Amino acid sequence: MAPAPPKSFWHRLVDDAPRAIAGFLGFVTVAVGFVQLWESRPDLVTRLVLLSLAGLAWLGFAYLRLRGAPRWRGLAWAGMLILPLVVVGAVTLAGRGLPTASNTAALPPTSPARSAEAAARLQPLDDAIKANPQSADAYANRGTAYYELKMPAEAVRDLEQALKLNPAHFGAHFMLGAVHFYQTGDMDRAIESFSHAITLQPGQANAYSGRGEAYVRKGDAQKAIADFSMHIKLVDDIKVKPSVASVYLARAQAYERTGDTQNAIADYRTILTAVQDAGYRNTAQARLQALGAE
Repeated sequence: MAPAPPKSFWHRLVDDAPRAIAGFLGFVTVAVGFVQLWESRPDLVTRLVLLSLAGLAWLGFAYLRLRGAPRWRGLAWAGMLILPLVVVGAVTLAGRGLPTASNTAALPPTSPARSAEAAARLQPLDDAIKANPQSADAYANRGTAYYELKMPAEAVRDLEQALKLNPAHFGAHFMLGAVHFYQTGDMDRAIESFSHAITLQPGQANAYSGRGEAYVRKGDAQKAIADFSMHIKLVDDIKVKPSVASVYLARAQAYERTGDTQNAIADYRTILTAVQDAGYRNTAQARLQALGAE
């Protein structure tokens, strides 16, 4: 049988183009995934695994360069050169806090809702982040400002970035719970955030009452009562801190939902005895009358 005639340049191009395109797209996908994982998972074990995989991939390219078919040697050279650049780039971005696809909080907000008042308040906070993009406090402060300006999407973004930088930041967890409770309406995430805050600082009464209110919205009155009771235990004296009247009122209403009228009546009477605020007193008096206790 006569040997097949050599393929022309154009035939070889048509044959190799699909493989080259598939190889290029696969490499880009792996590179982007590496950077994303490196940014989103700052723990040491994950990053050591990623570096190990990158090292194995580099050895694979080196083997392909030495032993592979000639048509793949160019791709192997590209992988050997570009892969270290991907690793160095990911490490550099993480070290400097520069914006990437998964770390966009360093960018200035793009929301059109910035009024002149909001811009004046936020500008110093933007500057603080630019000066120190690895500061969890800076992001938590701007996230709190966004919450107070009723810009929940921006608040969640900044508070979550603060927690990426410092997962043990009590204020960021607490404020994230407040944002979800009051502004996004996501009670599951509010409960999760308040729970993290409680784990970090179990003596902070407001975290318990915040989670208790979220449990009320979820329809779990028993868990709400437990959290309201913990807040009251930590505050200790309603006469010293009359603001706790709101927690007594919330617990009394939760008791009513469970059918425990005796404890509900006790809380309403505590409000009448210890609180001077007319609004709380009137509400307590009305509920006592409705329950037949007055």
